[in-house]
This record gives sequence, C-alpha cells and structure tokens, in this order.
Amino acid sequence: MPDNAGLGMLENLCLTTIKEDPVYSCIDNFVTCFKKNQIQSEVEKFNESKARVQAYLATRSPIVSSLGRGAQKQYWDFGHPCFRDIIKFLQTLFS
Repeated sequence: MPDNAGLGMLENLCLTTIKEDPVYSCIDNFVTCFKKNQIQSEVEKFNESKARVQAYLATRSPIVSSLGRGAQKQYWDFGHPCFRDIIKFLQTLFS
C-alpha cells in the first residue's frame, strides 16, 4: 500500500480522503446493494476499491473516468495526512 501501513492500492489511499464526505455513505450503500445483487460470475473479478472510486467520480462535475483524471481535477485532497509518507518518499526520490 502506498501509505507503508495498510493493505490495498492507490485507490484505497484516495478514498481515505473522502471518508468524512457525506457522499461516502451513499457510496457505501451503493456498493453494499451492488454486492448483494451482482451477477455470480462476476463476484471473483469485482474490485471494490476501484468500484468505490468510480462511484465517487460519478458524483463529481465534470465526471471523469479514472483516478488519475480525478487527481488532475483536484477531486482528491492531496493535503490529507494519509499522503504524508508517499509525498516524503517522492520528495526523497526526486531531490
């Protein structure tokens, strides 16, 4: 994980920045409902973190189709404390 602590991917780190946003509970409800009703053949392939990111991006205007495009539109709070370690790592890498 990019935070050197938890499991997951960059999507999980970005989602951490919106956990206090009221829309996050809507995303929780959507994912919970979807998981109950999804096609059985797709259960193994389902990536919950990526689905949550896509659901969040669908709430933004303009809608974008990727985490990276969301970053370009400043939909993620890169000042959030969860990014400290990765920012330090990148600063060390590129200085």
